[in-house]
Amino acid sequence: MSKKPHSFGWEHEPKVERASAKAGANSFEPLAVTSARLPKPAQSQRDVPNPRDSSLSRLAEAWLKELPDDVRPDALSKRYPRIAKRLALC
Repeated sequence: MSKKPHSFGWEHEPKVERASAKAGANSFEPLAVTSARLPKPAQSQRDVPNPRDSSLSRLAEAWLKELPDDVRPDALSKRYPRIAKRLALC
């Protein structure tokens, strides 16, 4: 009894790619790229900086005061106050 080969969901891919993938494990023919879409640089995906993110909230300041000196993230709260504010909410 012969089994039908599994297509691994390649039905939606172009026939050129499917043919080269099924050619065999030893076939390393380069595929032609017809329309490559490169991702946008990370800088263009970032939000505009919010002025409130540059200072600690009262809640974050209170949270930092409650922590023992040896575990208090002072450098983090000075350099990245928005992250310290998020941690204070947890």
